[in-house]
Amino acid sequence: MQNTTLHRNIFQRLLGICATKKPLDEDCWTFDDGKIVVDLASAPELSSVNGAIRLEAKTLPERILIIQGDDGEYYAFQNRCTHGKRRLDPTGNAAGAVL
Repeated sequence: MQNTTLHRNIFQRLLGICATKKPLDEDCWTFDDGKIVVDLASAPELSSVNGAIRLEAKTLPERILIIQGDDGEYYAFQNRCTHGKRRLDPTGNAAGAVL
């Protein structure tokens, strides 16, 4: 993943508020039987390398971050750090890494 600069204000940084946006079309994804299905034609945010969206809804058991990697594959992560409830953002420190 390429290095990018995230533009977050001090409150976003302190509180761990995700700078990655929700999809413009909230109906571009569904959750059924434990699976998330994303309609890529309705999610232009994922059309380019390093494109990302975050999925949050009462019907989801976890917040999810979806990213298109350098290899063109799509990756989904639980959108929380391992030591708390802060939300994550994709960064370009390593291929496929989310910090």
